[in-house]
Amino acid sequence: MSEIILMAPFAGWLTPLEEVPDPVFAERMMGDGIAIDPTDAVLRSPADATVIAIPETAHAVTLRLENGAELLIHIGLETVALKGEGFRAVSAPGASVKAGDPLIEVDLDEVARGARSLVTPIVTANDGFVVSIDSPSRPVRAGDRIGTIRGSSAAVTSDALA
Repeated sequence: MSEIILMAPFAGWLTPLEEVPDPVFAERMMGDGIAIDPTDAVLRSPADATVIAIPETAHAVTLRLENGAELLIHIGLETVALKGEGFRAVSAPGASVKAGDPLIEVDLDEVARGARSLVTPIVTANDGFVVSIDSPSRPVRAGDRIGTIRGSSAAVTSDALA
């Protein structure tokens, strides 16, 4: 299983990563991916996965997909400074989740008042995987297909051995 379909984890505007107003994400220093400017208050899993981490502040989640790819979903920009205000984790590390399962509830108004932006990057957190996006710069509903993530056979093999 080297290619996995990614679903929109939020309703909102699907945005190319290079348009994220933060150079760490826009220049792909954190990994390849896409972003969504959310209009939905529940972050959902974009694929079947295992939750690797949700920080105490619940402003982000890292998932391991069935092909070994690790996805970091960072809700908004500079949201760690909110110290968890406006976020509530509804999943936990170690949980097995299906595409569409809720991960984090977000008070969009509260987060928007305190964050630099609500734009939510979705990036690969490990090497060896390629993200292909279906038509960025469009509105999406939670659960709409947004692209695929594919691993090289070397990446899938080495992750399986780890």
